[in-house]
Amino acid sequence: MSGLEIKNLAHDYGAGTLFDGFNLTVGAGEVVSLLGPSGCGKSTILRLVSGLEAVQQGNISIGGVLVGDQTTHILPEKRHIGLVLQDFALFPHLNISENVAFGLRGQDKASVKKRVGELLALVGLGWAADKYPHMLSGGEQQRIALARALAVDPALMLMDEPFSGLDTQHRNAVRDETLRVLKETGVPTLLVTHDPEEAMRLSDRIALMRRGGMVQLGTPSEIYEQPVDADVVALFGDPNRLDTFVQNGEAASPWGPIATSQPDGVAEVCIRPDAFRLSDDGVEVKVKSQRYLGADWLVSFSISGAEGVHHARLAAQPGLQPSGMQRLVLDARKAYVFGKA
Repeated sequence: MSGLEIKNLAHDYGAGTLFDGFNLTVGAGEVVSLLGPSGCGKSTILRLVSGLEAVQQGNISIGGVLVGDQTTHILPEKRHIGLVLQDFALFPHLNISENVAFGLRGQDKASVKKRVGELLALVGLGWAADKYPHMLSGGEQQRIALARALAVDPALMLMDEPFSGLDTQHRNAVRDETLRVLKETGVPTLLVTHDPEEAMRLSDRIALMRRGGMVQLGTPSEIYEQPVDADVVALFGDPNRLDTFVQNGEAASPWGPIATSQPDGVAEVCIRPDAFRLSDDGVEVKVKSQRYLGADWLVSFSISGAEGVHHARLAAQPGLQPSGMQRLVLDARKAYVFGKA
């Protein structure tokens, strides 16, 4: 499947340009997430791709076929897409087999029955064929919605916050099962989410969105390890932010100089809380508070040479309870330097 291709997309709701010059591809068997806060444009991208909004500028192709530009608008039902929404949108008066078969109307009964059986087996719910949606859990309903979307062999799958309605206990299991099915079928998938962990867990690539367009595009490891600015670092947990000065490729910090490619001048250091560890060779800090989280301690501390209170996540060890004066070593690979205007 050639998937999705978006070129030079621009959109204006009348209150200013939402994004301008947006480009993105989703290849065969690839899962790409649009990640960002409410109002950044990710749902609008999904509406444009699905055909619920007309393209104002640029063009969109699905499976190698142009479906939208300034003069072309293929209707949603003609775009050969699968759609899984937050509320699953199952028909309560139809049983599970009938829900999955909904998009196959007009085909012969034997073919439909065979296809429905294959899909229910694929999502592990063959036993539920005669059940009704209200008889299934939220996670099971989500898997039925996925099976229904796959029934028509879509050229592209669109998923809009599909796991946000699930309870925390079952969410990860349903995510993993959904990813397995998507990879097994090879359908290109565009996922909209505001949850960084979800994007990291499911995506081959992540498109980070802010109002005005895409900030960064890359694999989960590229996004996490090579953030383009402080706000990208903050997506994955509140970093410690320290004002600094760059000179000759080094940024000053209480833990010593940090190598950087930033030009000389005023800058900011962003340090992830898990960048620290206890060591007799570390820099002395004063512990303000500590909270036991099971796998680690969340420690608030102050340090000479940096204003305010900072935070560290320290791996829990038997008998360890950080308090008083401690010494912390910094892993500079988790410290990022960005220029300031």
